[in-house]
Amino acid sequence: MVNKEGNMKDMVLMLAGNLQTRIKTIVELFQSGDTSQANERFVYLLDDLSILMEGIETLNKYNSMIDITEMNEKLQLLLNQFEKKDYMYVADLLTYELLPLLEYWSDTVNDE
Repeated sequence: MVNKEGNMKDMVLMLAGNLQTRIKTIVELFQSGDTSQANERFVYLLDDLSILMEGIETLNKYNSMIDITEMNEKLQLLLNQFEKKDYMYVADLLTYELLPLLEYWSDTVNDE
């Protein structure tokens, strides 16, 4: 059981780090006006955030106590602004809301 938890923990940490890097790239693309490229990458980011959240839920079965409610709320806000094509707001949400939450999750998982 410990090995499965360790493997899941490693996967979550690796994916969270990868997502943080990708968020920074997407933000730069939105800010530079390359919305086509940013939009494409944003869609893939959402898919991978879903995978990350599944990993977090699996860790929560062992002992991790990360609440995904806040992530769901931030993702809903992101999607609303994305649908409105308010890409600067999306970039700000990624930078000031989602990125710090992913960093917190990484720290929390790493400390367990």
